[in-house]
Parts: sequence; structure tokens; C-alpha cells
Amino acid sequence: MRKIIKKDYEQLSQDMASTLFNLLTSKETLNIALTGGKTPIRTYEILKDKLKGIKIENKYLYNFDEIGYLDSDNGFGVTRDDLNHLLFDHLDIDKECLIHLNTLNWKEWPHILQQNGGFDFILMGLGADGHFCGNLPSNTDINSKLRFTKMSEQETKKLQSGLKIERPLSGEFVTIGPKEVMSSKKIVIIVNGEVKKDAVKKLYEEHIDMNWPSTILTLHNNFDLIVTEDCL
Repeated sequence: MRKIIKKDYEQLSQDMASTLFNLLTSKETLNIALTGGKTPIRTYEILKDKLKGIKIENKYLYNFDEIGYLDSDNGFGVTRDDLNHLLFDHLDIDKECLIHLNTLNWKEWPHILQQNGGFDFILMGLGADGHFCGNLPSNTDINSKLRFTKMSEQETKKLQSGLKIERPLSGEFVTIGPKEVMSSKKIVIIVNGEVKKDAVKKLYEEHIDMNWPSTILTLHNNFDLIVTEDCL
């Protein structure tokens, strides 16, 4: 694991945007999985400005988890909604290059990814409890793969409240597991904020602890953990 420290959120965002810009404008065919959520908001703001007027070619962009909306009949959910708003809707890219993992197509999705050659790059955030993607302390082991979960009504209400969104959730959830993440050629986690200190500390120890699922990723030979100074 490579430990990289940035002075603050702006520096982290500027540097991560430059990394993504270089990937998206390279001549290679690449499969890139991107996170939604709060941490990459500034990164994507910078990135979409850098990419104005540039056609993105030979790049396949993925989400790696999804929480379904109750009123959606095509698997559309929170993660893709977030990524569309933050980035995808602002890119000049063929729509078939935006590969949507959802609660309807998840069984076929591994075949789609395999056909495309597997992940080249995954950008993730880090939960304060050490989770990554939808791999929580309560539902993850080192061999966990892509999986579908139907949450209880109570769990769904709790998630709805935590996400602070008004659109009702279906309670259906899908996420890739450590197996899929570890198969990526490159893994990057970006982290900012004092609330993430404990999770970062656990990763810095480089000891596998399933109470902190992200510690699994320290086994990967091309993993960058990029944190701001306030995480330390």
C-alpha cells in the first residue's frame, strides 16, 4: 500500500482530477469504476471543467454499487443518480460506455465486466466504519463477491434517513465485493475529514481486521491510500 498525504481537500481534489483526466484522455481502452458520495464532489467539479470540449473514447465507466429507488422499474438508483449529476451528464461520452450495475442486471454484470477485460482502475471513498463500496463490517468477509441484498423495512428507513434523500428506496441493494475490487489493476481510495481518522489508522496498520473491511485492500500490490492531513 502506498500512503499519500495531501495538505487539504482542495489539493486532494485537484490532484485526483488530474489523475482522472490523464486516464480519460489516454489512448488506451480502460475500464474505470468511480465512486459517488461527498468525497469526490470537488474532484468531479474540476474534472468536468478540464474535459469540456473533449470527446472521451475507448473508456468504460462503471458504478460499483447501487441502492434501488422504489418507483424505478429499470434498476435506476441512488449511486447512478449521484454519478450522473456529479459527472456523467457533463461528459462527452457514448452512453453505451456508461455501464450501470443495478438490482436487475447484477447476475449478468460479471460477464459484462469480464468481456470488457476487467477493471483497470477503481476510485473509492472510505466509510468512517472502514467500509468500501457496500462492503460493511456486518456483511463482508475476505471472499465476498458481487451480491444482492434485500434490506428490512427498518434498515431501509435507516438508510433513507442517513442518505438524506426524499425519493423512496426499494430496500434492494447490490455491491461488488472484495473479490472484484482486488481483481482491479489499480485501486485508489481518497479520504478527508477528521471523522475518518480511525478508519485511516486501521489501514495504516496494514493488518487484516474484518471489523474494518477496507483493511483487506492492503493485500493488493497496487493500492494508493490518499488522505488529507486532518485524517491523521
